Amino acid sequence: MTIPELESLCQERNIKVIGLESSAIELIKMLPTIHGDPFDRLIIAQARMKDMIIVTSDKVMPQYPVKTVW
Repeated sequence: MTIPELESLCQERNIKVIGLESSAIELIKMLPTIHGDPFDRLIIAQARMKDMIIVTSDKVMPQYPVKTVW
């Protein structure tokens, strides 16, 4: 699937795409190093900044001060 196709699919399904913010990258630096995956740490930082819930089966993410469900 191409990026434009993915964006279109998200729009069709009313899924909001969040842009990367430099402040989220800065927040990553302040997170404890519980999770080694940098992309997951970025998701955690963005969710904390925007007070969002992460839908995941990851067992490590809930160890951070972030809302998760699954």
